[in-house]
Amino acid sequence: LSAPDQESSYILLEQMIIILRTILRRDDDSKTIIRFSPNLIEAISNVIDIVQKIDHKSIRYYKAIIQMSKMFKGLEHSEEYLCIKNHFGLKNKWIKLVISWFEETLNKDYDFENISKSHREMDLKKRDLDILYIDTSIESSKALAYLTKGVPLEVPFSNTKEELKRSTTVMFGNYFTILLKGIETCTNLDEYPVALKHKMSLLNGNLITSLTNLSIANVDASFQFTLPMGYSTDKNIKTAFLKVFIDIANNYPFQKTQSKKGENIVVESFVRVLLKHPEYVYFGSLACSSSEIDAYSAGVINAFETMNSGHIAVLELITSEIHNATRYLDVLRRNSCATRALSLYARARGNNYLVRTLRPTLQELIDKKDYFDIDKYDSQEELDNSVRLFLTYLDKLSDDIVSSITYFPPELRLVFQTIFREMKSKFPDYAYLSIGSFVFLRFLGPALVSPDSEN
Repeated sequence: LSAPDQESSYILLEQMIIILRTILRRDDDSKTIIRFSPNLIEAISNVIDIVQKIDHKSIRYYKAIIQMSKMFKGLEHSEEYLCIKNHFGLKNKWIKLVISWFEETLNKDYDFENISKSHREMDLKKRDLDILYIDTSIESSKALAYLTKGVPLEVPFSNTKEELKRSTTVMFGNYFTILLKGIETCTNLDEYPVALKHKMSLLNGNLITSLTNLSIANVDASFQFTLPMGYSTDKNIKTAFLKVFIDIANNYPFQKTQSKKGENIVVESFVRVLLKHPEYVYFGSLACSSSEIDAYSAGVINAFETMNSGHIAVLELITSEIHNATRYLDVLRRNSCATRALSLYARARGNNYLVRTLRPTLQELIDKKDYFDIDKYDSQEELDNSVRLFLTYLDKLSDDIVSSITYFPPELRLVFQTIFREMKSKFPDYAYLSIGSFVFLRFLGPALVSPDSEN
């Protein structure tokens, strides 16, 4: 089909692929399309065979890959109707094919300087080839982002659990190497011409999604490959690692493709790695942008709390932040991972304490329908009454807080003791201030200002 006299045959192939894609994207009744499921899968297999026989150096080969990748993406719409959503054997076969297509585009010699030139100065033929290869990589990465979702890797038959683990690790490593190489080539958008920045951003997003999907579905095999990304000197690679890590921590426990027992075993093994190397938690936080801090902190706490070890993550973040701070104002600042993680942990572990301590006085205020505002008043008498009520309830709350020391959550007591000890060592004059600031401004304060939001 790459020969000049085969142009009409190639056009026919393209039309066949487009027709298949159109069928897959239709909103037909499931009873109708399911009847033709075996025929559609066979047709896809036949078309793949034809495409693979095209000369791999031919332009038509890459154009065909683009059309085939779009067709695979179209499967996402009708996979349930076709009964292939959990057909892991078939999807593994397609993943292997599509990732080989993507790998071919990685090895091309791109001339981005040529693309940056004016239309008159550039080599148009070279530009068209480079754009074709880039479009091929983008469309194949879109297909991978879909095909890898929730798919455990298929490996040769193994006689032992250890052998199965080794085979899965090798298979994951092969895919990881290809995807990471792709991520490394497109993370720094400043290296690309303006005309390509959007394309490379799309490619980067698809590759991170693919890597995340594979990592979530194959957690045991992914650890030794994904965790070292957090140590990369390239901040963009660290950011990619964060996205993968956050998704693993947040999403894996809710996967419904395995039994609850299987989920717990895998999550436990994941957290055990972090418990062994808690410094990973802090190193990961260093690569967080301001928009990623909340998601990262929540992911870390959720992951550690599956083993009742949230305090270990919190203590690692806090102690590292204090050790690396150059002034006391940098400790537990509002937008740090340590602050966010501690706030989430304190809310989870301290909710019952807040209810028991604050509810009686707040309920009394509601029941008596007392109202006071010391900032707005119409007369001196109204101000005096507001101040009297304010001081009355302040005394009640103060007494309640002081008398609550006997049932203050032991986990939070451990955290605050650590903060005090570390601050006393690094910033001796501000140890009490750091504890008080957090307890009253970020723990008790929000519950008093918005009781409903704190339940």
